[in-house]
Amino acid sequence: MEIAALIKEGLRSKEIADILFISEHAVSFHRQSIRKKLGLHNKCEKLEDALKQLS
Repeated sequence: MEIAALIKEGLRSKEIADILFISEHAVSFHRQSIRKKLGLHNKCEKLEDALKQLS
């Protein structure tokens, strides 16, 4: 949930990784997982916007 909240704020993967002390690869994996759960099929469908609509 922390990663989703930071994505919703518009932070980039590098910034999220630095804040949470994890690798950028881990953030990318979580982004991909969240995108899949939300039914977003590609990067053109903005994850940030989709997360904002949920709240």
